Amino acid sequence: MSDGSLAIWTGGEPNRTWTSLTNPAPGSINPTQYRPTSIGASTKSQHYRTAGLSTKFSRDSDLLTFQKKVLNHLEEHGLDTITYLPSPTDERRMITVITNHARFTLKQAMESEEVRDFMYDTYDRSNIRDAKKFLMNSIDEALENQMYENCPDDSTFITYWMNLMRLVGSVSVNRFDKIKNRLKGRSVNQYPGQDISLLCSDFLLDWKELHGASMYDYNLTMNMVNIIMEAGTEDFRYELRGLKKNLDNKLLETRYKPYEETHQELVKEELDVQSVLKKCKEEYRNLLDDGKWPAAAHVKDNRNLNRGYGPQTWRNVTS
Repeated sequence: MSDGSLAIWTGGEPNRTWTSLTNPAPGSINPTQYRPTSIGASTKSQHYRTAGLSTKFSRDSDLLTFQKKVLNHLEEHGLDTITYLPSPTDERRMITVITNHARFTLKQAMESEEVRDFMYDTYDRSNIRDAKKFLMNSIDEALENQMYENCPDDSTFITYWMNLMRLVGSVSVNRFDKIKNRLKGRSVNQYPGQDISLLCSDFLLDWKELHGASMYDYNLTMNMVNIIMEAGTEDFRYELRGLKKNLDNKLLETRYKPYEETHQELVKEELDVQSVLKKCKEEYRNLLDDGKWPAAAHVKDNRNLNRGYGPQTWRNVTS
């Protein structure tokens, strides 16, 4: 500090040797990352660190939203460092189990953390304690009871998180196959007015679940484009043909490369899932705003249709 005194702060992504942060001098530090030394201030700051989310998470809640809220809270309060482990596919990279839990089994995560447990200092251990309290304060009573049954009191936060993820969703191959089939089974006719924005949002959720576990098949991006191009007018499809051709060429070029390397090359060429879907939504929005999206004229007639409504449902209704 300016007066020569020390103010301790925590948080940030660690390097793989646990000797420094990947960014040891961040441009800004949240006030909530500081660890005050006075009893009164320490008590108050710990209260905010451990207070759970306002809406309790349950089995029926949206998992991706929950993950994002948890990670935001941990980062804001300097608790996120203890969520990192070396990537199973590249030990040079550190990844957080919050959004990458599906890349590990519970056993793998626990064994990986055990290797660096002796490196934890006093602040790491206090952050593990506070992060566990925050997590337990953020879930509903049913999950809380099961967590206490599954996790000994001396378990780390990573063990707590991995157990919670096992309770709310399987990481089996069958689960990922179901997500892939769900993605390939989507149709523009399931969305009122052939709303490409809604379709792309669902595609993005499918991708996030698969990509988080490194289980995404990059050829599925071509499935997305083909499904999207079933909608709209010839003008819409014309604008996407160039994108489709570039994607096809890049997929052929990277078909034998490792998962992470393929992803990085697609991002560089703006042919990754997020970039492709953004382009599709932009073309859709341009035509919609110009009144050149025919299906939108009938959207009122279809306002009661949900995203599960498709050709099979129609046949059942009319038969």
